[in-house]
Amino acid sequence: MREEAAQRVLLIQAVEEADRDGQLLTREERAQATAAVRDAGEMSAASIAERRAGRLAELLAVRAPWAEPVLRATRFPGGIVWALVAIAGLAGLGTDSLGPERRINVLSLPILGLILWNLGVYGALLAEAAVHSRRTSAGHGGVPAEREGGPPGRFVAAVAEWRARRRMGARGDAADLVGRAVAAYLGHWRRTAAPLVSARIRLLLHLGAALLAIGVLLGAYARGIALEYRVTWESTFLGPRELRGVLVALLGPASVLLGQPIPSAEALALLRAPSSGDAAPWIHRYALTTALLVLVPRLILAVRAGARARRLSADLPVDVSTPYFRRLAAGAGGAPHIDVVPYGIRLGTREEDALRRALEDFAGAQSQIRVRAAAPYGTSAADVVPAEGEPAGGATAERWVAAVFSLAQTPEEEVHGELLRRLAGWTAESQSGRRRSLVVVDAGPYRVRLAGTGVEEWRLTDRRRAWDRVGAQSGSTVVHVDLAAGDSEAALDSLERSARKASPHR
Repeated sequence: MREEAAQRVLLIQAVEEADRDGQLLTREERAQATAAVRDAGEMSAASIAERRAGRLAELLAVRAPWAEPVLRATRFPGGIVWALVAIAGLAGLGTDSLGPERRINVLSLPILGLILWNLGVYGALLAEAAVHSRRTSAGHGGVPAEREGGPPGRFVAAVAEWRARRRMGARGDAADLVGRAVAAYLGHWRRTAAPLVSARIRLLLHLGAALLAIGVLLGAYARGIALEYRVTWESTFLGPRELRGVLVALLGPASVLLGQPIPSAEALALLRAPSSGDAAPWIHRYALTTALLVLVPRLILAVRAGARARRLSADLPVDVSTPYFRRLAAGAGGAPHIDVVPYGIRLGTREEDALRRALEDFAGAQSQIRVRAAAPYGTSAADVVPAEGEPAGGATAERWVAAVFSLAQTPEEEVHGELLRRLAGWTAESQSGRRRSLVVVDAGPYRVRLAGTGVEEWRLTDRRRAWDRVGAQSGSTVVHVDLAAGDSEAALDSLERSARKASPHR
């Protein structure tokens, strides 16, 4: 998505996640926006989210005057950036790069520090690139610092968060809701925009370094025109021969281009303090070396970073594999068909309603949910997992199976493990990739059984870990819920956490 569109999408997502009751955007308005976009023929999750967010953002702007200031707060402050770059150039111009005295020591020239610092930066960039290449070849993805934007990116995100919170402007009862929405938006933005922020920070640093070098060189020549400088050297450890080797390594390319070879060891001996010589040839050598080792590489790196920033700003990757985007896309190609299969557990009306609401919020309100008769303990996996092919809604409709277990059951490898493996295999065998399986474990019956024992939480935690181990061995992610509480929001949160854990993009 374009950067501005991605910001609107992430803000609307944050508002919907924080405002479950529909105080800012009612459920009817959300459903109408979704239906209007789908009627226009937009099928992909990204397209649906972008066009839908545009509609809802107009409503939100009227009711929430804090929304637009929050969006502006997380936009890159271009004016400040260029001001900082200009300051770097002026700082270089004001730097006495030839030293405070008019006698220049070729081994302690301030401009030499600038060159060495930039060489160190290039070494760090090469090391980062090597680590990135190694991780990519090993299949581990990008460098974590790149995904998070690195320390500079995290600093910019923190500044944006501070600016956004200052501009919320919510008071009273609405402050808590607005605070949750803004916090959720900032979290989504930080993760999504980290590569873009990183590219822009790199552009800023490279341009600043280039302009600093330009300012340093201009300042050196301005002082050289107005004042007479003499060159000398002194060292405790280096003699004329060793000094010449150092200077050839550092200033050799510039000397060749200038047609001014590095003086011989004998000539250098004549410049040793307290003696001195003409400084102009040495200033030229250092200036050209600075251009070759600082100015040119930094400008090339700045161009690359700028191109990457422009590309990301025009096409910012947004992870549409999350539950939120799946809900928006659900029904675009046919409403998901969800079979709920209780295994060794009977769902009461309260538990069934809570699970239905959670599944509708998770998979989309258009989902077609069917709760099958409870399968008694010991029922074979072949009788639980459907053997038929794709759902009746067509090749584009999704078919889900949600197997529901009780935490009171001790997971057994021969029974539960086999069933979970069968579910995972059924999902993997889909030719269209439109099958999904959920493993839901309800803590309600076990919590009732343990009530008053004093070891309730410990036993619940221990049993959950046992189910997680069986799920991991079978390739399934276990969703822990407490349906007896009738809290569909808690069940939805558990479903979303499990989806994030199982997503390859996380």
